[in-house]
Amino acid sequence: MADPAGESAGQVILPPPEIKAIVDKTADFVAKHGTALEEKILSRERNVKKFEFLLPESPYHAYYKQRIVLGDDAGKPDAAAAAAAAKAKAARDAQAVAAEQASITKKAEVKQQRKRSTEKPPADEFVCKLPHGLNVSPQDIDVILLTAQFVARNGRSFLNSVLTREGRNPQFQFLRSDHLLFGFFTSLVESYVKVLNPSQQIHEKLQKAIDDPMDMLELALQKLDWRLKEEEEEAARQADKDREQELFNQIDWQDFTIVETITFNDGEDAGLPVPLTENELLALCNA
Repeated sequence: MADPAGESAGQVILPPPEIKAIVDKTADFVAKHGTALEEKILSRERNVKKFEFLLPESPYHAYYKQRIVLGDDAGKPDAAAAAAAAKAKAARDAQAVAAEQASITKKAEVKQQRKRSTEKPPADEFVCKLPHGLNVSPQDIDVILLTAQFVARNGRSFLNSVLTREGRNPQFQFLRSDHLLFGFFTSLVESYVKVLNPSQQIHEKLQKAIDDPMDMLELALQKLDWRLKEEEEEAARQADKDREQELFNQIDWQDFTIVETITFNDGEDAGLPVPLTENELLALCNA
């Protein structure tokens, strides 16, 4: 038995031409403006035959729903699969949008709850840095580290014995107070002493970090805030310096007029100050 439209596309039955025009027009309007029109027709024209396709039990209802999603592609052999794919894609897109919105909301809440710290964080106790610009070999660093560990464990007497035995050894010159690496060595010894013989204060600080990890996180964030603040201040200083340099470069140093020439006889310029060099003039202008 032939279907009412004379053809079918899978499970979707195409309506006859006189009904198809109404279905297409209604579906296109609903797709563009929402389901308000559909609800209005159902409330007023529910029993009108030409609008039966709006009812789920109508054989043309599937085509109507497909037309809303696919438009002119509705009723084609692959339309059912396309409609399912379009529906799945719409669901995925809606889920992605909802997840992104939730992430944005959460970030906004965290940002609102936590204000940026402007206080300088406490100095790191166990960070020892080499003097800037010094090129020290890995072997020399190992000697300094090992010596600092033994001095921290064995005390001042061990340091004195090493000074006596290796006083002329170039590799142990860092033990002398006038050496550039003496401060680095001393800071290492102090750090090792704190590790080997921790004070009650250090014990309490470590226990607090174990009991409340958020305290450590807050300290890390405070250090991050301080570093960002320093970087912003440095960027502002550099911007001011670049602006001043730009203004200085705009000066045409060749654009001048000789108003008067003063000639000094021999001996008349003895009391005058020494002329400034180019670098001194630049420093004076930038002061």
